[in-house]
Parts: sequence; C-alpha cells; structure tokens
Amino acid sequence: MDDSLSRRGQPSNHAVYGVDMAILAGDALFPLGFQHIVSHTPSDLVPESRLLRVIAEIARCVGSTGMAAGQFLDLEGGPNAVGLIQDKKFGEMAECSAVCGGLLAGAEDDEIERLRRYGRAVGVLYAIVDDILDARLKPE
Repeated sequence: MDDSLSRRGQPSNHAVYGVDMAILAGDALFPLGFQHIVSHTPSDLVPESRLLRVIAEIARCVGSTGMAAGQFLDLEGGPNAVGLIQDKKFGEMAECSAVCGGLLAGAEDDEIERLRRYGRAVGVLYAIVDDILDARLKPE
C-alpha cells in the first residue's frame, strides 16, 4: 500500500506483476487462509463452534472496521490519524492473534477480553517502536 518497490530485499508483487495482479493475489490469499483453518484443524481437538468463532474474529479484524479501515486511513488520513492507524492496522492484528489463540484453547469470555486488550496493546506498541526505528534510520 505504501508503493514500496521491494519488501525484505525482494521486488514487490506490484513492481513485478502490476497493481492489478497484486490486488488479485491478495484477494485470493484471504479465502485460502480460511480454507486452511477449516481443513487442517483437528475436529477432535477443536470443536466446530470454536472454529467458527476464530473465522469470525479473523474476518472482523481484517475487514472494513479493522485492518482495512486502518489501511484506508493510512492512505487518506492526515497526520491526526496516526493513533487510529496504529490501533487499526497493528492493534487489530495482534489482538486477533491473541484472541484466536485463546478461542482455540477454549478460553472463557472474560479471558478472551483480557487477551483482546493485551493483544491490542502489544500491536500498538509494535507500531510505535517500528515508527521510531524507521525515523532513526532515515538520513537527516
């Protein structure tokens, strides 16, 4: 989304294949994740009801009120949107990881809420540290 021509030393998909193909590749990856969860989670270890909650949590976190909203604000928002961007792009995703782990393990609702707050805080902290490191690495 930031139009960088490379990621981790490799050319970005949009630089190699074009923006249209990069968007299609991203669109194709989302359902593969859900398919993997459903087809590779042993039903004798994780009941279907928990699996459905995990899928719903992931969909919420990446959707229009989660990471996608943060990405939109990152592209269109101004300097006053930084906190909300960090919360949505990074806080939502770390929250999702913590909550899904708890859901899979059979955590109770009060434990899920604590995991939700913990994950969001870790994600925002990551974003802040990453921004500081980026600023320190930029030439004067």
